[in-house]
Amino acid sequence: MDDLAAFKAALSEDYAVADMLAVQGPRWYADKHDPEIVRSEYGWAAALCREDELANGALRADHIARHDPRRAKLDIKAKRAVIEEYERDPQADDQYLAGLAFAIERLAEVYSAPWWKS
Repeated sequence: MDDLAAFKAALSEDYAVADMLAVQGPRWYADKHDPEIVRSEYGWAAALCREDELANGALRADHIARHDPRRAKLDIKAKRAVIEEYERDPQADDQYLAGLAFAIERLAEVYSAPWWKS
């Protein structure tokens, strides 16, 4: 697996950002009174999503809230668990390792997409 180190580095970077944002509150939600505002569980405004010609602000807020720091960190931990299982036993059954490698490659594709980093 050629890009495993790069994938692991990208996961670490994502985790660090999610961890920093968790200071505002690990769980975020779209404000019931102003659905264009994403609030943290501590009540702080984490994001303001105004409507424009491209998208509805409330939908943007809902999307951001669904990918709050808590969810991002859990997602990264799950990906790391798959990588750790792959690296744990290089003598494991070939089909088992091939399945894990396939899963890791699919997960890593997101990080190689041209839009991921600007």
